[in-house]
Amino acid sequence: MKKSTTHHLVQLAFMSALATILYIFEFPLPGTGLQFDLSDLPVIITGSMFGIVPAVLVALIKNIAHLFFLTRNAGLAGEIANFAFAVLMSVPVSFFKGKNRYQDIGIAFLTVLFTTLIMGFFNYYVTFPLYGMSKVGAWEIINSIYTPFNLIKGSLLMLFFTLSRPYLDRLIRK
Repeated sequence: MKKSTTHHLVQLAFMSALATILYIFEFPLPGTGLQFDLSDLPVIITGSMFGIVPAVLVALIKNIAHLFFLTRNAGLAGEIANFAFAVLMSVPVSFFKGKNRYQDIGIAFLTVLFTTLIMGFFNYYVTFPLYGMSKVGAWEIINSIYTPFNLIKGSLLMLFFTLSRPYLDRLIRK
């Protein structure tokens, strides 16, 4: 057993709390039903620092907390979609770490494309049926609303993550 188990648990609790707090500051995008927030950033950071399993735990905790204490709608579909998005964003970051700034930018770019592509299929096969939406015309909605939203949100998250990466690397070394 590692000596740092308690230390890691405290860090995971902190990241979960930070993600939940950032989830409070979501704002709706008019006419779309989508909401923008930065709560996935701590999940991505956790994936980078500790690996994919702790990142999934942080994403799960923040979505459960949001579902029970913060959400204003009764649907579970939005929480499931947010969980999937957070996990998909953290998977490449957990496994691939660039040796220089250009590789980090490439990984960030591919992560956003990967997540956006997978989320299109996830929305079509999982989220839309959970909302009770018809699949007739679903690809048009996904391509006109959800794909641009995921590209913008993913790009902003990866921008913030890439900019914070040098500071995170210093924290890990200590």
